Amino acid sequence: MNDDALDSYEQEILDAFEQGKLKSVPNVEAEIAAAREAAANTLDLRRQMDICLTEQDFDLASIRGLKTAFHVRPSC
Repeated sequence: MNDDALDSYEQEILDAFEQGKLKSVPNVEAEIAAAREAAANTLDLRRQMDICLTEQDFDLASIRGLKTAFHVRPSC
């Protein structure tokens, strides 16, 4: 399957754009900034949390973290 293929909703939006049916929002710069901030917050996968684990659970989490590129650091 082609990764660039559009679903029906995306195709509907593209068709409307190409036909000039879409209108710009009054404060386009603020909307773009808000969308960029939301995207940046969504894509930030790093979160800090403090939990206490048994040594065995910590070792298992560390191994899984290495396999998935997440880093586990002891904090307790």
